[in-house]
Parts: sequence; C-alpha cells; structure tokens
Amino acid sequence: MPITWSDQYATGVPQVDHQHQTLFDAVNKLEQQIADGTGVAELPETMAFLKSYVQNHFTYEEMCMSRGQCAATEANKEAHKKFWEGVLSFEKRLQQEGPSEQLLVDLYNVSSKWLVGHICKIDVHLRACAAKLTNAA
Repeated sequence: MPITWSDQYATGVPQVDHQHQTLFDAVNKLEQQIADGTGVAELPETMAFLKSYVQNHFTYEEMCMSRGQCAATEANKEAHKKFWEGVLSFEKRLQQEGPSEQLLVDLYNVSSKWLVGHICKIDVHLRACAAKLTNAA
C-alpha cells in the first residue's frame, strides 16, 4: 500500500517536507516496481538515486536541525548514520549478488518502515524549531 503524505509528517520546513515527499515517491515507486515486475532491472538506477538523494537530504536536514537548535539534532544524526550504513549494505549486496527480487523487496521493506518511523519520531521535532530557521534566514 503506497505511503500517502499527510500533515502528520510535516516538519514546518518546506524544503525538508518537499524532500520527504520525494522520498515517499521513491519508496512508492519501489512498491510499484515490485508489483509490475520492473524493479529488478531498474534496481541499480534506483539504488544510485536513493544513495545520492538520501545523502543530500540528510545533510540539509541535519543543517536545519543544527541551525534551529532542535533538541533532536543528535538523535537525528545517529538515526541517519544507521540508515546510511543500511543503504551501503544494500549497495554492497547489489554489487555482490546482482539485482534480485529479494533485494528489491528487502530495500522496500526497510526503506518504507524507516522513513515513516523516522519522520514521525524524530523529524517532526523540526516543527518546534521552524520559527528559529525562518528568523535566521
């Protein structure tokens, strides 16, 4: 079932919310690729996009939390580090095993669960800091 964006995921920082929506779209695309059988062939491209986009997003979001003096800044960095290690692990599997349906499903399951959980538990702390970011801009 696709992840649908709603206000519960909003951080109050428009660029972060836009990036999260792009990540939702990427995860939903993975789900669609699993359903229609096209994902295995596109897995190297999907992995490259995910790796690049996640790295850029994490950098930007961590900068926002730091500038906004958010209480969750360190927890966010630690969560990002762990997820990044997971991304690198998937990339290693892709290189060693090649594209497979199982790798695609595993990537989808981990990414979709982590994305929603992370936003709801940590990223929403940006709401309390958004005004500081606006005033600093």
